Amino acid sequence: MELLNLSATYSGQQNPRYIVPEDEKIILRYLQWNLGEVPDPEKQVIPSSQLAQTFGTERTLKAIYNHDRIVTLRPPVKRLVTEQRYERNQSLADGLKSYYEHCCQVCGQDFRPVYGVSMADTHHIHYLRDGGLDISGNIVVVCPNHHQVIHTTNSHFNRQTLIYEYPNDLHERLTLIDHFTNAPESLRQELAPEPKYES
Repeated sequence: MELLNLSATYSGQQNPRYIVPEDEKIILRYLQWNLGEVPDPEKQVIPSSQLAQTFGTERTLKAIYNHDRIVTLRPPVKRLVTEQRYERNQSLADGLKSYYEHCCQVCGQDFRPVYGVSMADTHHIHYLRDGGLDISGNIVVVCPNHHQVIHTTNSHFNRQTLIYEYPNDLHERLTLIDHFTNAPESLRQELAPEPKYES
């Protein structure tokens, strides 16, 4: 709090009983409340992903340990969370994974030789929530890393070139393309429409 340029001094008070309203507005943005239970990113000026870069690794690690203490003293409360899901055919996804032997169509990564387990995701190119169809021509088999990158960067998939185009101008062509190139001509016309690129 010493760094916040407040109107009053609260030093020496481990838990101040009264905070000037103007100071409260300043402090409030930095508080994580009971972040051991429920983080509230809207109340943070500095996003959690930038803590170490802003405050240094020592302070960040102390904050992480503080979180651990809170959870240890007061375990999280169970909450009921509801979400809207779109119906998809898991057999179709599993069939595509099997066809590509659980290898990522972007990088070719196969987890089985190293970890002894197959690990692959399927990703809808044109999201179902945006009107995409749950058909093979709208699905790519990807490793968990590429799946996360595709979502995080909101990358664009160019159907003509079978290339993922990222906002930083990186382009990655699919290395495994059979189910796109071998589809019957009648099905190629029925593929999901090109998704709109959101920047």
